[in-house]
Amino acid sequence: ATMAQILVVAATVQPQWLARLALPAMAGGLVAGAWGLWLLRGAGEQTAPSAALAADAPMFKLRDVVLITLLLTGIQVGVRWLDRTQGDAGMLAGALLAGLADVHAAAAAVLMHALPGQPAAMGVEHALMAALLVHAVSKSGVAWVSGGGAYAAAVAPGVLAHTVAFVGVLALL
Repeated sequence: ATMAQILVVAATVQPQWLARLALPAMAGGLVAGAWGLWLLRGAGEQTAPSAALAADAPMFKLRDVVLITLLLTGIQVGVRWLDRTQGDAGMLAGALLAGLADVHAAAAAVLMHALPGQPAAMGVEHALMAALLVHAVSKSGVAWVSGGGAYAAAVAPGVLAHTVAFVGVLALL
């Protein structure tokens, strides 16, 4: 879903990037789909325990929504501020830091820096690729911490592989 969401972000903030990002996103999506199918082989033999939710359990908590909104807004503002005050180096540093928490906000901030074909577009691509790679490593670490080694062994290779596919195809274009 990350690669499709990157396209949605691009369509929202800078639609001119869609053509440039479509092929890398498709490559990443194909790799993610292949990994998912690989994991599903033999899954019909397993039975998973069902966790019952309380009938009155809220779908979300307003406090959590506000905190996430503030985090994502802060990431975008921070990346844009670094971009404006430090140029390409600031944009890259901001994207790397933002990638630890949320790659979508980082993508939105860096894609607004320049249009494809402009001299600064290469810096945008490098920052986006770096943010995606940092985010994949961060997401893999979270999988290990939250679910243990077995969960990380199932999740991390797919996350890393589909990110490397996106980044590799974008780098080759």
